[in-house]
Formats: sequence, C-alpha cells, structure tokens
Amino acid sequence: MEFDSIKTIVKNSLKYVLEENSIKDVPIKDTTEIFGTKSIIDSLQLINLIVKIEEEVYEETGKEIIVVDDESIIVGNSPFQTIQSLSEYILKKLNS
Repeated sequence: MEFDSIKTIVKNSLKYVLEENSIKDVPIKDTTEIFGTKSIIDSLQLINLIVKIEEEVYEETGKEIIVVDDESIIVGNSPFQTIQSLSEYILKKLNS
C-alpha cells in the first residue's frame, strides 16, 4: 500500500470520527494534531479513530494491523500526534 493511500485512509477516518461527534470546522491537513496538547479529539474518539483505520486498512489490503501496541506507546514521539506521523507509523506497520 502506498503512503498517500494510507494518508487518505487516516484523513477519511478522522473526518468520519469528527462527523460522528458533531465536530465541525476542523481543517484536515498533514499537520493536524490528532492527539496531544492541541488535540482535536478526546481519548475515546482516538480509540474510535484507530478502530476505523484498522478496519479500512484491512478492507484495502486484507492485512490486519494493530495500531496500538507496546511500540506505539513506548516510542518517544507518539505516532498519534499528527496525520503525517500516524500515516508514517501505519506504513511502517504494514511493511513489517
């Protein structure tokens, strides 16, 4: 799977979670902070986002990935900070 395809899945999944929670007028860019000090979603919404991404990746590739694992929690810079960092992390998971 190509990086741009992964990024599209992450962006569309985030849009889905935002719409589900009636969160409007949030720009969806590579640098949009998903989770952290300037987070646009809360922890429950982050879980919903991760589940949605895992489902979409499986539908597109037939490969199951687990986004939240020991590596994602221990990593110095959280992969959940931005759309860009999460997309890079998912690409790494798919290629491992």
